[in-house]
Amino acid sequence: MKQLVASSSQNELTARQRSIVQSLVRRTPIKQIAYELEIAPSTVNDHIRQAKKKLGVNTTSELVTLVLRDEDNAFDGPLIGGQTK
Repeated sequence: MKQLVASSSQNELTARQRSIVQSLVRRTPIKQIAYELEIAPSTVNDHIRQAKKKLGVNTTSELVTLVLRDEDNAFDGPLIGGQTK
């Protein structure tokens, strides 16, 4: 698994939005994200909605796909364990 890095599209997001989106990429459920961040699940959904709006996507799946694609294109460091891409 790659380390998560800031990508071009994620640079438009707030730190909290990036954190939540990266949790989505790791397939963390909304309730778990809310618990870990000590916020309400509705607040997590608000952050997700704002991230989708900023990045011009309509669904959470599109959001995750965009972030994964950007991370894959922007990543130039070693993978965990010292392997390179």
